[in-house]
Amino acid sequence: MKRKTANLNTKVKRTKVAFESPMVEVWVDEIPDRIVRELKRCDTALCCLAWLTHKDLLKALKELDSVRVVVTKDKLIKRYTKVYKTLPTQDKDKVAVRALGSSRKGYSMMHNKFCIGLRKGKPLFVLTGSFNWSASAVRALENVVCLRDPGVVEFYKNEHAVVWKASSKFY
Repeated sequence: MKRKTANLNTKVKRTKVAFESPMVEVWVDEIPDRIVRELKRCDTALCCLAWLTHKDLLKALKELDSVRVVVTKDKLIKRYTKVYKTLPTQDKDKVAVRALGSSRKGYSMMHNKFCIGLRKGKPLFVLTGSFNWSASAVRALENVVCLRDPGVVEFYKNEHAVVWKASSKFY
């Protein structure tokens, strides 16, 4: 018998936006919908995500011109290889999704959760926070911080480049 996972969001009532300013927003609800809205504003996404399994977020990434995503290397990613292969690659990349870490239990080097949005090479935002881009994450108490400061976005672009270089093709 399969046990149903409790949805903590039904027990905890919070405001829709915990904080908002021209450069920063903090989201605590409707996170996948908010991420999709941001992704529709850009043409390129550079992401380092522990997991990428949420169908709406995968669909939004598929609609962009180019994507570079690094995920943690574990047994779960093999189930999504077919979907990952449909994501648009960037420049000379042969794949849009690479992995970092090891599939051995308890050893995973990649646990970042950030996504950079660019339009015509110009920085729009970086999304970061506790939210895993997975189907099960919507049942947990999570947050995403949307940062629009170009300097912060540039910092994360550099971090993404380092992680991308350290990652490898897994399919």
